[in-house]
Amino acid sequence: MSGFADQVRGEREARVLLSLLAPPDDRFTGSMLARLGGVQTIALLDSDDPHDAVDTARLGVWRASLRRTAEHMDVSREVGARLDGKYTTLIPGDQDWPTVMDDLGPRAPYILWTEGAARLLNFRLDDKATITGARAASSYGVNVARELTDELAQNGRIVIAGGAYGIEAEVHRQALARDGATVAVLAGGIDRNYPQGNADLLDRVRHEGVVVSEQPPGAVPTRGRFLARNRLLAALSSASVVVELSGQYLDRSRA
Repeated sequence: MSGFADQVRGEREARVLLSLLAPPDDRFTGSMLARLGGVQTIALLDSDDPHDAVDTARLGVWRASLRRTAEHMDVSREVGARLDGKYTTLIPGDQDWPTVMDDLGPRAPYILWTEGAARLLNFRLDDKATITGARAASSYGVNVARELTDELAQNGRIVIAGGAYGIEAEVHRQALARDGATVAVLAGGIDRNYPQGNADLLDRVRHEGVVVSEQPPGAVPTRGRFLARNRLLAALSSASVVVELSGQYLDRSRA
């Protein structure tokens, strides 16, 4: 079989492959990406040689983990399937890449998939605000979320949330009602409307705003992916507001 590096062409495909093999918000993967770029990072999987820029012991563990994930994978086919043109991909250097992500350093996403107006992601931080909160929201919490979103939308701010039940759903709903711009940051693949009960709402965000995920199409939302997603929600705007907090809010896996 060809080496991993032989099965990807260029930086975009290398980053797609990393998103398939490595967990999100993996600082070791992120640090190598920042130092070496995607193509050279993937090339490290093709040998057991040490690298001057990478800790040898950690490199060995990383190689073993990613190789195990790829063991039964048709790399060229899997990468190609995620770049079939249905969704827009963004990597550093692309026009709509949110440059604020670069400030995350080794915690920056490897790649982003978007559907909708991707340009909204790269607006100035001061033009965007993130609102999140409890899924099992009280009527008071929902009213507060509605009022905050209404004021932000009327002042031309882009409102960001995670598409979950409760507070986040109300944020998207109210922004759309006011003809405002809204961004939904998903924890699973961009092709998955999750939670399913918000499918119609998320489809509206796709058509009138933008949906974005660091996970490749087909990825299932998991607790770890929800937790990783939260850093993107916070990084995309200059202000994050938690309208209502509950014990359930801390477990994003059931959003």
